[in-house]
Amino acid sequence: MNNTFKALVAIAILAIAGLAEAQNSASASATANATIICPIKLVKVYDLNFGNVVSGAGTATVDNSNNETYSGNIAPGTNPGSHNAAQFKVTGQAGATYAISMTPSTGTLTVTDASGNNPATVQLNAPTAVSGTLGTLDQEQGGCSGDQRFNIGGVLTVSGQPAGSYSNANPNGTLWQETVTYN
Repeated sequence: MNNTFKALVAIAILAIAGLAEAQNSASASATANATIICPIKLVKVYDLNFGNVVSGAGTATVDNSNNETYSGNIAPGTNPGSHNAAQFKVTGQAGATYAISMTPSTGTLTVTDASGNNPATVQLNAPTAVSGTLGTLDQEQGGCSGDQRFNIGGVLTVSGQPAGSYSNANPNGTLWQETVTYN
């Protein structure tokens, strides 16, 4: 019985060892996670406006802080009207960063009179934040309350165009579009 017992013990040990070696697979679980954030939005608050300019040859500049200067043979009209930089408001996830792109990418616009004639050019400035760091939505309230405003001024170059209302929205004008995307 001793040999039989030894044989059974040996067979049991080999069987257990065989089971340990026979393990050729293993499993583990994983979790899928996502954080859904608020959509980014952009709205125009103000258009870029050079006010009333007396015809001549030169430039009218509205900087990003809404200051206007003139050079060459042009000046503000007797009733200069309002002048201001364009302003845009970005809203989205508080604390998120974003990038700004412009169409046209050169920042050069053509403005024309109402009939699409007598073109003049506007060179747009790079945007600057009204407050905070450009490209970062504030985080004062958290959640979807992030916002930031940025201004874009420019330089209008004229060369004796006749009196009239000039705009890039008139026929033959250049489309101007700002786009923001999350980084």
